[in-house]
Amino acid sequence: MVQALHSDWPNLVGEDFNFWKTQWTKHGGCSEAAIPKAEYFNLTLHLYEQNNLLNILEKEQIVPDDKKLYNVSSVVAAVHNHTSHDPELSCYHDPKLNVTALYQIRICLTSNGTSLINCPKIDVTCGDESLLFPKEKKEKYFFNN
Repeated sequence: MVQALHSDWPNLVGEDFNFWKTQWTKHGGCSEAAIPKAEYFNLTLHLYEQNNLLNILEKEQIVPDDKKLYNVSSVVAAVHNHTSHDPELSCYHDPKLNVTALYQIRICLTSNGTSLINCPKIDVTCGDESLLFPKEKKEKYFFNN
């Protein structure tokens, strides 16, 4: 499992283990009674295989590009079309380009991990206009429960 985590869910800005520990603490620990730690990480990898967000976006012609802007609603719709649920987007302001840039996409689950659900907030930091989908990612996309 550790090899799969290194491959499919790496921390792109630090130590993998610390990243996974943080993800467990923030998102997995609340469901530990229903999903033990090892099962949580196996579930995450399985969901990643079923819902590869880069592939989902690419099918809708939304690809990483350091110049092209996409409508926030198009990104949300692309994920919704595949999962039948609304994702949560997180963005940051790129001061060099003076644009809102996509940082993370979350797909949310029930606390027992058996079903996808609408995320509580669709656009936390992305606004409702346009965003850049930069080629270099600062964080891997992940699932939230």
